[in-house]
Amino acid sequence: MPHYSPERKEAILQKMAPPHSLTVSELASQEGISTATLYNWRKAARERGAV
Repeated sequence: MPHYSPERKEAILQKMAPPHSLTVSELASQEGISTATLYNWRKAARERGAV
């Protein structure tokens, strides 16, 4: 399982937020990260109140 730096995670989460508002499937194909991982990151960010 690959490990992603906190900076990369935050950069990708910013792409999910406005004004970019990219979908999980778009980001998965662009970044080469599984959709399950991106959904987990988004869920964790929402629980922190970040996204």
